[in-house]
Amino acid sequence: MQIPYKVLKAVSLFAPVDDVRYYLNGVLIDSTGTDVRLVATNGHVLGLYRLEQEAPAAQAILSIKDVKMLLGTVKRATEKDLPFDVEIRTEEPGGPMITVKHPNGIAVTVRPIEGTFPKYSRVLPTNASGDVAQFNPEYLDLFAQADRVLGELKRPNTPFVYVHHNGAASALVECQHDDAFVGVIMPQAIGPVHKPSEMAAGLT
Repeated sequence: MQIPYKVLKAVSLFAPVDDVRYYLNGVLIDSTGTDVRLVATNGHVLGLYRLEQEAPAAQAILSIKDVKMLLGTVKRATEKDLPFDVEIRTEEPGGPMITVKHPNGIAVTVRPIEGTFPKYSRVLPTNASGDVAQFNPEYLDLFAQADRVLGELKRPNTPFVYVHHNGAASALVECQHDDAFVGVIMPQAIGPVHKPSEMAAGLT
């Protein structure tokens, strides 16, 4: 399967490094046979990218440490336009292995993270109530970073994301510059409804 550099980089933004839920510390590569999905989540936000390509059905979690190592091997801008070639071998004697190659000559074989990745399809919202919610701005920024990576935006160009508000339930997030990406963010509980400050009212 072919995984673009920018796709791996964008999705990896949503993977933690040392979560106690060790199976989250990486990027899930999920080949269904008819498409390839890259998924990462820290439990509060989730990023998913769908590649329309055929590949043998297989699943493996590429650790975030290995992801960063692979991204670090691609230095030149011209190399970043070339995809990684990824093969998941599930029938190895010692357990599944992932081989990743790049046209720049890099070829590595790593062992995926053992464990079961969460059923990501279950958390994808199928509708949006429109009820306004509050969100952790640091998590929202992850989506802005992903949009910048996927859109290959150079400053001062600004990334843009769409949050489909869904009240107390998880909200769907879309990036402006790549509709193959979809995200999920959990709302932040802030207690009683916060009213505009008296200072703000005094300035009107």
